[in-house]
Amino acid sequence: MADCFFQKTAGGILLPADDETADYLTSIKTGTYFKSKLTKTRNYEFHKKVFQFFNFCFDHWAAEINYQYMDERAQKNAFRKQLTILAGYRNEFVNLRTKTVGYEAKSLAYDNMGEDEFRQCYVALTQAAMANIFQGSDELIYNKLVSFF
Repeated sequence: MADCFFQKTAGGILLPADDETADYLTSIKTGTYFKSKLTKTRNYEFHKKVFQFFNFCFDHWAAEINYQYMDERAQKNAFRKQLTILAGYRNEFVNLRTKTVGYEAKSLAYDNMGEDEFRQCYVALTQAAMANIFQGSDELIYNKLVSFF
């Protein structure tokens, strides 16, 4: 695991801030030493909300897709990147073979995007999702969607 997230508690104790970090730490042998560079992150709760939004969008989109023989994690990652591109957070590149312009999603990583840009990106993501994923959805889905705004 490249990045672990912790929350500082009373007495200077750092606790895992998410399940992935907790699982990673559980898998490590007790007594193992680490070297770390701690970086204060942008709003972690907002970051989690954005990725919960991605999961909600993916689950809605994937309900009609038969991807049972595909790697779900890879599908979610590709979906997140495609929605990010649709939101306008992308880099252009030229395909060497076909000479056509293509896009790759900008990284949403803490080190690559500040708090203000990340908030603007979230607004663009919600707009892209409304236009491309939730068009014609029923009221129940819209009510769940509104909880992310």
